[in-house]
Amino acid sequence: MPVVNKPVTREMLKEALDLVSVPPDRSRQRWNTEASSDNIRQFAWSIGDDNPLWIDPEYGRASSYGQNLAPPTFLYTIDSTSIFPGLKGLARLTASAEWEWYSVLREGEKFVPDAQYTDAKFAVGRKAGNMIIQEGVFSYANADGEPVAKSTARVFRTARAPVDGGLNYQMRCYRYTPKELDDIEQAVLAETRRGAETLYWEDVPVGEDISQRIKGPMTVTDLICWYAGNGVFGRRPLSIAWRELFANPDFYSRRGDTWSYEYSERGHYDMEMAREVGMPGGYDTGHQRTQWFGHMLTDWMGDAGFLSRLSCKSHLPIVIGDTVFVRGSVVSKRPKEGSAVGIIGCDLVGVNQLGEVVMEGSAEVQLQRHDG
Repeated sequence: MPVVNKPVTREMLKEALDLVSVPPDRSRQRWNTEASSDNIRQFAWSIGDDNPLWIDPEYGRASSYGQNLAPPTFLYTIDSTSIFPGLKGLARLTASAEWEWYSVLREGEKFVPDAQYTDAKFAVGRKAGNMIIQEGVFSYANADGEPVAKSTARVFRTARAPVDGGLNYQMRCYRYTPKELDDIEQAVLAETRRGAETLYWEDVPVGEDISQRIKGPMTVTDLICWYAGNGVFGRRPLSIAWRELFANPDFYSRRGDTWSYEYSERGHYDMEMAREVGMPGGYDTGHQRTQWFGHMLTDWMGDAGFLSRLSCKSHLPIVIGDTVFVRGSVVSKRPKEGSAVGIIGCDLVGVNQLGEVVMEGSAEVQLQRHDG
């Protein structure tokens, strides 16, 4: 039977730390094994990215790579980076992610992930009260064993409302004026992509704004498309779900209307469940946010640029109906020693239609130099 919701206590930290030495089960957190053309296309579309370098074979063959690439954050489909062993009865929310890439991801490549659960800490949040923060480190190699990327990710473990100390956001359903929707439409249609035009390191001044990307107003359809491209991960359908219910009861809870069992993280798209966990409505997944930053940066830097570092920290939920204005600015630049490229440092931010900062991050982009 599904477990009872619990408040977070300091005693739970010992349980979380005792599991650090235990190899984590990744069977629910891996979806793809390779960057096939179909997998790349479905992933790119799931975040609203139709860059021809990812999805147009003719464009890819004509590029300097001679083939299509996958977006850097495609590796989320190889291993989700969500790691949260133990602590049954607590909610699971993505807190932050830090990525480092060593090479581009080429169509046809196979990837081998490795996951390590590394740490847990007790914390007190403004909205969630007591919580446990669990951390993992993830590495990705190609089929030849060469390192491709590394990620460090953290997950909040909080009480599920109405347990004392759990999340308790006020319900929200934003209604747009015709003028607001018209402004969003015009801004989205005006978005551009650098593409094959090379952006040189010397030509980027500190203080320059990075062309924003607008995500929203977010709909349930957007979430369905995101799952289709990224993977359903822990979710299991029909008879498979029945068999798993009693093996992993913490992943299931009863619906209030039919009293039947359903996956406990359906709150992303189910209003009733969203309220049960204290959210203001159906909400995004934390991984989407990192991918939105990646989309903005790859459009801005062009085909010749290389995204080498990216971080994203979540602040507030992005609710169904919200619009997020994803923005960035150049804050530093330095040459890369012994290389024909220079490094651009960026600060990143996501602001919703209410003017609230919902996420922040940083990035490093490597650009060719004129003198290289």
